[in-house]
Amino acid sequence: MADKTAPPLSNPLGLNMKLLLDQRSLQVCAHYGGHPNGEHVFASSHGKRLVDFLNVANNAGYSDIQVSSGQDNQFGDLEANGIAVVAILTRLQICPFSKSEIGDLTRFLESGGSVLLMSNHPQFDRNDSMLAELYGFRLGDFVDQPKDPHDGYVHISTEIDRPEVFGASQLEIVFNNCCAVFIENPAAKVVAYLPSHKSGVFAAMVPSVASDGKFFVSGDSGFIGTCRTREPGPGLMCKADNSAFVEKTLRWLAN
Repeated sequence: MADKTAPPLSNPLGLNMKLLLDQRSLQVCAHYGGHPNGEHVFASSHGKRLVDFLNVANNAGYSDIQVSSGQDNQFGDLEANGIAVVAILTRLQICPFSKSEIGDLTRFLESGGSVLLMSNHPQFDRNDSMLAELYGFRLGDFVDQPKDPHDGYVHISTEIDRPEVFGASQLEIVFNNCCAVFIENPAAKVVAYLPSHKSGVFAAMVPSVASDGKFFVSGDSGFIGTCRTREPGPGLMCKADNSAFVEKTLRWLAN
């Protein structure tokens, strides 16, 4: 299932949750500096968005962070390996989800695991859309990055379970160009609203009908880096409450 482990980080909460990163994701491949299915070692931290994400995940209590094998069976045995959350950080266009991956993720959700899907703006969201549609979400509509960073406010919805994990009802978040998430599943809930979109939202989730698992989808993965980020592009964590939003989301998914 997993063949690599991220560098050890400090774990301020003292928790030991396991997070699996999809190697076939844009942000993960940019970190490796290579192509999925190849043999890579974890790269240095300079300029890579994923490093910032790893630190935030560790702050959320994920002391065991692994990277999947990049093979069609990479999501097999997730429960047996104690994985709490699978993170898909914009699936590469050349790597559509296989039937095996879809089946394994479905079983994982039914057994109590959670899936974090962070997509991207149109042209990069095709494979993410394929997965999201299985759970009642449609990705679409190019949403421009706000010209004024302070126009990018994400309101956390009170519809979700355990909203206290997020704390304040409003976080200031700056996002890159992204896609809007449209909810077509009546069981789904809004997690965060876009600041200026009539019907699409920034993030949403649907609970598993068979367990406490959750499927989460957001319209952007590029905002996870910091001002120093260069690969695969600039990040925005240092501009607003982006890191707090990601950390609280990861903690909430494991509850």
